[in-house]
Amino acid sequence: MKEVWKKVNCYKNRKQSNKIPLEIGEWTARFHEKLTPPWVKNNTDLEIERVVAEDSSPLASNYLLKQNNNTAPGKDNITYSILAQLPLQAQQALLNIYNLIWSNKIPIPTEWQDYIVIPIQKPGKPQEHEDSYRPISLASCVMKTYERLIRNRLEHWAEQNDKLPFNQYGFRRSRSTQEAVSILISDILISFTKNKTISAVFVDIKGAYDNVIMEILHAQLVKIGIPQKMADNIISMYTNRQLYLKINDDIIGPRVASLGLPQGSILSPITSYIMHQILTKAFKNR
Repeated sequence: MKEVWKKVNCYKNRKQSNKIPLEIGEWTARFHEKLTPPWVKNNTDLEIERVVAEDSSPLASNYLLKQNNNTAPGKDNITYSILAQLPLQAQQALLNIYNLIWSNKIPIPTEWQDYIVIPIQKPGKPQEHEDSYRPISLASCVMKTYERLIRNRLEHWAEQNDKLPFNQYGFRRSRSTQEAVSILISDILISFTKNKTISAVFVDIKGAYDNVIMEILHAQLVKIGIPQKMADNIISMYTNRQLYLKINDDIIGPRVASLGLPQGSILSPITSYIMHQILTKAFKNR
């Protein structure tokens, strides 16, 4: 079966390679500015009262380098396969660096925060408009490994303390968006049997990832009781990112970004859920 899917993917990739190359134009500068608007403060130093207990336990190596998929590397060209080949002594040294960052003893290395952003044109959208593209970020695999350690700890804490919305089905363990669909279908069928009508509202949040403001995200993380150290680490990963825009073989930039969650980041989905709990509660109160 794996061989069948390999052949299918080969055909899919072949089809994608025939797409018309993008042209650098006025939309390029507008697209880049959309990701790094001038009104967003960089070098954000958030000072919020520490009202929660510190989580001082070190990061464990259980999940270190567990990612087997050799996905596209970031600007440093270090792949997961390279990290997987590190000797145990080097892996331990890398874990020590992660724990120094986790303990706020050293900052995240600047090179880890270099992102290559590839604009993917949305189907049927005009090529000359900046809103016609979805930004996909290619990050350093060293940084993504650190993100995975934070994500695993955050996910475990949020699930154990029941901090995620009860009606959030996507990107969660032992849950699926198919459950949400089945619930909707069930409600429709029940209303039919009772000769009643049912209403549904479908909301598409424009720029749900791209427009997240770090100060608001930090306040929301602290509000639900996330340990301060974890909240600080999450915000530090998202602020002062260096964005390089890649159009075909051309690299434009960098520009400093402290707005939004990176598309493709392993940590972005769960932080997005937490951020948009405000909307979930607003809909529930209605």
